[in-house]
Amino acid sequence: MRRFVTPKYWPVCQGWSWRSPSFTVNFESLVSFEGIAIMFEKAHIRAAIAVSLGAISGALCRHYLSAALSQRFGIAFPWGTLGVNLSGCLVMGWLIVVFVQRGPYKPEIGLMLTTGFLGAYTTFSTYELDMANLADRSYLSSSVIYGLGSPLLGLMCLALGRFMATYLWPRAARDRPSPDES
Repeated sequence: MRRFVTPKYWPVCQGWSWRSPSFTVNFESLVSFEGIAIMFEKAHIRAAIAVSLGAISGALCRHYLSAALSQRFGIAFPWGTLGVNLSGCLVMGWLIVVFVQRGPYKPEIGLMLTTGFLGAYTTFSTYELDMANLADRSYLSSSVIYGLGSPLLGLMCLALGRFMATYLWPRAARDRPSPDES
């Protein structure tokens, strides 16, 4: 284990700790260089950080690419969403081949790019990957059911959510815009 010297000016919480059944966090070690180094030695911490960093960049890329495509081609058709979903599928297919067939790579890199970045960028790529995995394992009927059922059930859930928001929890009259306001 690496040891780091804590500078005297570094803030240290003397004797504070938090315990749960699975682990103990000693705040004194968290605010020291040693604590940070030990924290990064744990795989679950590295995985969580990798997914988080990937998700931040994926969400931002989705927002800006979708906005650019919508601005370029208009909003009559969801070009932004289509472009994001299709490019996400392309990148997911490429990454799966790179990581599975051409590895070995650190697992955190795969998590950051697939679960983090593409998970925030588009869930459509994961949906397509799940269908392809079912088909590759010769579960063709499951692949077809999943492939047709996901969008249909998703559309039904979307309609149900809209119904619930509109009729079960309507906005108060004072919150509704008047016809004159736009």
